[in-house]
Amino acid sequence: MLAFTATLAEPQHFSLAEKLLLVVLVAASAGAFWHRFGVVLDKILKSKKDPSFHLFPIGKRIWDFVCEVLFQTKVIRQRPLPGLAHAFVFWGFCAFVLVTLNHFAAGLGLGS
Repeated sequence: MLAFTATLAEPQHFSLAEKLLLVVLVAASAGAFWHRFGVVLDKILKSKKDPSFHLFPIGKRIWDFVCEVLFQTKVIRQRPLPGLAHAFVFWGFCAFVLVTLNHFAAGLGLGS
């Protein structure tokens, strides 16, 4: 008698139908995102330009991005305990994005 054993391991190979379904669902999701985001982007592009905005010095802007966004220094400094909790949630989502991208690649048969 064959026993069915459930496993959490990913299948070694996905069928062409499964790969096509993944691509169609990702494309539909991207289309729905763009449908909504296009309206927002259009408003931003049509807005009045801020004469005091300057892109340079670019090095300082990149450093501010790394410190405030990636390291979450501003939110931790303003409210240490809640800020640290917020930072851990943010870093968890960053890790989750990498795992999700890896799963998409595996689903399409890319990578190892």
